[in-house]
Amino acid sequence: MQRRNVTIFTDASFCHQTKAGGGAYWARDSEHRAQAAFCIKAATQAHEAELIASCRAIMECLKDPNLGPALRQPGTRLILVIDCLFVKSALEWREGRKPKMNANLWLKVTRVRNIIYRAGFELKINHVKAHTGTKQPRTWVNDWCDSQAKIQMRRLRNSLKVPLLCGCGKGQASKEDEICSFCRERWVSRAEAKKVGVRHRGDGLSLEDYRKITQFR
Repeated sequence: MQRRNVTIFTDASFCHQTKAGGGAYWARDSEHRAQAAFCIKAATQAHEAELIASCRAIMECLKDPNLGPALRQPGTRLILVIDCLFVKSALEWREGRKPKMNANLWLKVTRVRNIIYRAGFELKINHVKAHTGTKQPRTWVNDWCDSQAKIQMRRLRNSLKVPLLCGCGKGQASKEDEICSFCRERWVSRAEAKKVGVRHRGDGLSLEDYRKITQFR
């Protein structure tokens, strides 16, 4: 009898200044598909957001009307594809190798591990490099999860109304592209600005003009 596999791809995005996070997953077996994206409020670090996204993906797939029964069938294997080694160490820890995490996150991990044990499926975690740029179906799925996680993170971050500081330390950053007007102007060459008739001096380019200019890159 051939083993049945259910594959889940997960990714997360995290803003260190505001602690806003977002996650997404894409899951499939031989017949069904499921995908979702969500905000993450409980993380304090990027690796915690990755772990929360993976745990939520497993929980939601178990509740899915199609993938849930498939996971509970004898001999089913769940393949979790992640790009964060902390997730692998947290869900596969053994005695004496317990990873460091806060109490609330540890309770979530323990609950998911117990549910996996009761459901009876085998958990296999594959760690892959993020943003490899290769032309494979897996790359498309990874990019989808990454983009959807960023959308959810930005949605939560915008709702918090916390000012962002640009990495240069000279001004407040836009929540759209996370840079200030000074850096946005400096990064765009004078020749590119002329292509769309935008003046390169003054208080910086608008985000709309910046997007037009970057199309020529």
